[in-house]
Amino acid sequence: VVSTYSESVLPKEPDYVKLYLASLAKLNDLQGWTDPILRELLRLMNYRNEIVLNGAIKKRIAKELGISTRTIDNGLSILSKHEIITRQDVG
Repeated sequence: VVSTYSESVLPKEPDYVKLYLASLAKLNDLQGWTDPILRELLRLMNYRNEIVLNGAIKKRIAKELGISTRTIDNGLSILSKHEIITRQDVG
């Protein structure tokens, strides 16, 4: 008896977050300019829903978005005020 059974291994699906930023912004009455900042933060989020954000990472995000780190800080304040993100620790 000859078996023609074969086995294949599918590659693991890459990590992703499905998110509708426009909906999130409208639901929370956010300003549209915070969307790119939020998008970049979500790319950094781990499976514990944590984002480690230090000065070097802020500079990299600022450069990628073509904005200042102060603008990122302002965006973080707005996102925190609307409870989209919460600060767990500093430093």
